[in-house]
Amino acid sequence: MKSFNAGPVFFGDLNHFFCKIMNRGRTKYLLTLIILLEVFGSCIPAISQPRLPSKKLKWQLVWKDDFKGSAIDTNYWDVFSRNKGWGSEKYRPEQVTLSKSICTFTAVKEGDNYWSGGLTNKGKKGVISHGYYEMRCKLPKWTGGQWAAFWLVGCNGNWMPEFDIVDGTNWGNDCFFTNPHWRDTDKAHKQAGFNACPEGGNITSDYHNYGFLWTADSCVWYFDDKKIRYWKTDPLIPDCPNPIILNLEMGGWGGRTIVDSTLPWEMKIDWVRVWKIRQKP
Repeated sequence: MKSFNAGPVFFGDLNHFFCKIMNRGRTKYLLTLIILLEVFGSCIPAISQPRLPSKKLKWQLVWKDDFKGSAIDTNYWDVFSRNKGWGSEKYRPEQVTLSKSICTFTAVKEGDNYWSGGLTNKGKKGVISHGYYEMRCKLPKWTGGQWAAFWLVGCNGNWMPEFDIVDGTNWGNDCFFTNPHWRDTDKAHKQAGFNACPEGGNITSDYHNYGFLWTADSCVWYFDDKKIRYWKTDPLIPDCPNPIILNLEMGGWGGRTIVDSTLPWEMKIDWVRVWKIRQKP
């Protein structure tokens, strides 16, 4: 039997129903509950709260978005509207929707155009540098063309540094690609890509927590609260605020050839959190 994941909307009704079972003690209600768990359990995101990566550091929550309500909170996000993406896609606001506290990017093809969705907090509240960033998300299954991304980019209006927290699933469903980008003293592009493969694989089958700790000394990537990559920060990387981008790219380097017959695709985001390291008094 599949494990049960209780979503925040569904949980209250389920709790009431379970109490009804306990009070009446009727077998038929228990059997009905078992059937409900089997049918719906795998499609509801788990209740999961982030764990901060280091108890040695003092943390301050800068902002969070649980995607409640019916519209994107424009205090924190701009919805992408652009005619050129990083793959073959274009972006328009209608590809970003909210339902039951889940933000969904939907990728489609209309005529000769590929359309997808994305968000950025560039120019908004809570853009920081050193800190901890985390997203809970269900990545799209890779069947050809999917390139889901969670990244930091745009320090002082420049392209680099760039930190790819999730940069596609490396043309499969068991790993996700991570990569810092920066410039050396000659302004040449430097990068240090790493394919992160969590134990158990099949990461696109459910919701997972993807975290990134950026300090002056190191960068650490996390998967479901477990450290999966450590990288010593290059001293040439500046300490300046980098906006977040969340988006579902199509084709390009990270997705390769788009298989049209598998469209539409969805990237589902449960929440986003950003903490900064509290300065010593």
